[in-house]
Amino acid sequence: MKHPPEFLAKLGNVVVAWSLFEHNLGMIVIIMISPDIFTGQSVIKELRFRSLADAALNVYRAHIGEDDDFLILREIINRAEKLEPERNLLVHATFGAEEKGKNRVSVWKVSAKRKGIKRIAKFIEYKEIDQLGSDIHKLSDDLMELFQRLIASGKTKYIKMG
Repeated sequence: MKHPPEFLAKLGNVVVAWSLFEHNLGMIVIIMISPDIFTGQSVIKELRFRSLADAALNVYRAHIGEDDDFLILREIINRAEKLEPERNLLVHATFGAEEKGKNRVSVWKVSAKRKGIKRIAKFIEYKEIDQLGSDIHKLSDDLMELFQRLIASGKTKYIKMG
């Protein structure tokens, strides 16, 4: 079964958006802890989202405190935590056939964790995938704005790229 290119492009947008978001979140950590970008990346690149988010909040709190920008960082992370389950479903699920003319695809996922087996089976509308991608891109934009403000305000040291 082949999936339509339109669906694959929408799914790809979500994957790319989340990757950029995690990169930008990692950069917040790096500008707080590392004398150079490559050392900082070696510390944070293998962290999952939850650990990376905790690191960003804890490192920020330790270096600067809980100022207005900390509250913005926490709000961005809270928004991301609400989007992560749907992103994870799209990234780790199995997709069935598209319903012709309905602009939706069937999705199912089974996970077995300590709490037991969890089954998800549903249809996802293309417009939901589009919205998720847009929401994640907004998170990245907001993080980049915060990153630039932190550097401009002198709260942290700019890291040279080479």
